[in-house]
Amino acid sequence: MFPKVYKLTKGRLIRLLVSNGFIPPKGEISLYVLGEEVFSCLVWRSFFIVKEDEFQEDLYVIHDLMHDMAQHVTGDDCLVIKSSKEVIVPNEVLHLTSSCPGFLFWPHDLKNLTSLRSIFLYGKINEGSIKQIFNHVYVRVLYLAGIQVKTLPESSCKLKHLKYLNLCFAYCCMFSKGYKLTKGRLIWLWVSNGFIPPKGKISLYVLGEEVFSCLVWRSFFIVKEDEFQKDLYVIHDLMHDMAQHVMGDDCLVIKSGKEVIVPNEVLHLTSLCPGFLFWPHDLKKLTSLRSIFLYGKINEGSIKQIFNYVYVRVLYLAGIQLKTLSESSSKLKHLKYLNLSRSSIQVLHESITYLQNLQVLLLYHCKFLCKLPKGLRYMSNLRIFNFYQYSIFLSYVFFKLCNVCYFNNNDFIL
Repeated sequence: MFPKVYKLTKGRLIRLLVSNGFIPPKGEISLYVLGEEVFSCLVWRSFFIVKEDEFQEDLYVIHDLMHDMAQHVTGDDCLVIKSSKEVIVPNEVLHLTSSCPGFLFWPHDLKNLTSLRSIFLYGKINEGSIKQIFNHVYVRVLYLAGIQVKTLPESSCKLKHLKYLNLCFAYCCMFSKGYKLTKGRLIWLWVSNGFIPPKGKISLYVLGEEVFSCLVWRSFFIVKEDEFQKDLYVIHDLMHDMAQHVMGDDCLVIKSGKEVIVPNEVLHLTSLCPGFLFWPHDLKKLTSLRSIFLYGKINEGSIKQIFNYVYVRVLYLAGIQLKTLSESSSKLKHLKYLNLSRSSIQVLHESITYLQNLQVLLLYHCKFLCKLPKGLRYMSNLRIFNFYQYSIFLSYVFFKLCNVCYFNNNDFIL
């Protein structure tokens, strides 16, 4: 699938093998570990020439003779397109690689590509070629390294069989580009939305950690450190666009200066537009909302509107300028995740204790907060209570609540 003398890293090749399902499972052993065994076997048999780059990292180049042999072994399962060669498309080809600028398939050839599992495109590729490949919905590997394209077309959302595209990945589009995330916060958002399917008695958080590690391993996130040397994660801009396309009409992102078209039965809403209010006819389309993310200076009318969406599971109000939550927040019986961190909140009313399904309550850096509800100790499903102690009163309440759950400035699992 790679051109001759192409330099590969071990990790990249193993990930491609795993994504295509070439590594059969073996008990509880990681597929990556099994892939390393296969790779070591190929190196030992001298299929690769080992080279070092300027950072002294091992790179692997397949021998020219071995490259030709590999192409013969794959036979009609693999189609290699070169600029100087006539293209004959075999029936039900599985893997396609093209280094031919501006190449486009004829309509009668496209019928033979419906079973594609891997697509590798190199260099200056015609945008028409990019659009064509998104019709092959069973693709598992899409290798577009080095191509000159500014954005992926909207039809990329058809690639639902790409193993790394799932609800957990797509949900990252709820955050603005460049937003710094912690692992624990993102996992609890997935859990609250029901994206992590249960598996025996294993904690959903632990299962979420596996999903998160998989996304990090596949380089969907840029890892950064804050001033406390704690890992923060930022999703790549291109991956952010892809996540939004995968979500499709399930997600509504409101930005300043852009017309808002509300799709029917949207599930997740994020607003970056201060003072935005929905028209009455749009409100009817939001009755199925599961997540609401509001940032910055939000109109109080917007806050009042959201308490009518009783099926909401996630309410992300970090940084909003609001002194208190309306008592009508008690309507949100299904709410599992409430984030008021860095907000201007001063008082939490007793009405919040009616949210008996609430699992995560984040009040980190709420420096104006001076009163917590006494009934907080009776919220039996609360798992994470994260806040910064600014007063003796809060410290006292904290002490009394420690008999029920773990509360701290970091994310904890019970």
